[in-house]
Amino acid sequence: VTARAETTGTVRAAPAAEGRMVSRGDVLCEMDIEGRGAKVQEAEAEFRSKELEYHAASELVSKGWAAPPRLESADAALDSARASLSVARSELAKTKVTAQFSGVLEKRLADVGDFMAPGSACGIVVQLDPILIVAEAADKNAERIEVDAPARLRLSDGEEAVGKVRYLAKTADPTAR
Repeated sequence: VTARAETTGTVRAAPAAEGRMVSRGDVLCEMDIEGRGAKVQEAEAEFRSKELEYHAASELVSKGWAAPPRLESADAALDSARASLSVARSELAKTKVTAQFSGVLEKRLADVGDFMAPGSACGIVVQLDPILIVAEAADKNAERIEVDAPARLRLSDGEEAVGKVRYLAKTADPTAR
């Protein structure tokens, strides 16, 4: 799987080494947070403020000193502040491109100093368990292949591997037929 950026930024750290095992959640590329940290702090402060206003409105309404719409308005403002905080935290989290599963960082595609945009590739992570082999068969042999049937293949070093057919394409590769 190619691990891709979800936001823009300059890579400030690339801690995972090519060819090394990575675990799910390990950081492959970390971008500068720029103003995102400040936006989280701002959203947290706004949330705390709206939370205080909500509690004050709740107390005023419960004592009969304010009309119920005041509490509803404070509740809506609190919901809005909560949503803004969630968005700010999400944007901050996107500055770290992580491994989606455990495997090997097969190839690093971005280094420190590289600019990343949404969709830019950070690296390729290969999952080693299970290993999927994609093979092609001549059209005259394809009709003999069945899903879930046992499969044996010989690797380039002469070693054999055993597995089962997981999927059979309905169309032929146009170049190999």
